[in-house]
Amino acid sequence: NKYYLGNLSNLGRYLQAPGDTAALLNGEDPLGLATFRMRGAGWSFARYLLDRFGTAADEWQWTQALLTDVDAAVDSRRSIGNVFSIPFDQLAADWSAMFSVEDRSDLSGAPRESLEMTSYQLRAVYDDPIIGSIASPTRAWPLSPTRRALGQPGSVRMDLFTGTAAYVTLGSDAATGPAGLRLMEAGSGADLSSSIMPYMVIVRTK
Repeated sequence: NKYYLGNLSNLGRYLQAPGDTAALLNGEDPLGLATFRMRGAGWSFARYLLDRFGTAADEWQWTQALLTDVDAAVDSRRSIGNVFSIPFDQLAADWSAMFSVEDRSDLSGAPRESLEMTSYQLRAVYDDPIIGSIASPTRAWPLSPTRRALGQPGSVRMDLFTGTAAYVTLGSDAATGPAGLRLMEAGSGADLSSSIMPYMVIVRTK
């Protein structure tokens, strides 16, 4: 509790509104809400990387490699790519997608290893009546995706800061035909410009 409850509480603040936080890129919260949400996101990203690539015996070596990498003082994103041999953007996308399936009991199968955080069962932490009341502002799993029905036309507006994510759950009570997803600029309805490079991660849970 002394060393980790604060991290989990900060992560809970981030998961309440992930799109409002430039979690992995800025040094300050763009909305001026101190840095608690960014600390929680940054801690969980580091924890995710160590869980994915390291073991209890060697994670200190991965941490040391991050701190001593030649690019560490210049561009930490490039440093992460150097150490883990996977581009930062891809790792950040997998980390964001991980929260959609982490510790869920209603999945039709186990998620791929890149979408797991093995050192914690996060939903169990936030659902705990004692720990959850401290770690989560809502006293429950704080991430609440926008919900839309498959087979029905519609749109979801996403105002995102750089380096963060928005979550949408698509569901249906019955079988539906093919579904199409398109990323467009708000207002004009045009395709995103080439200068915007989003990652769309689709996770099928049923």
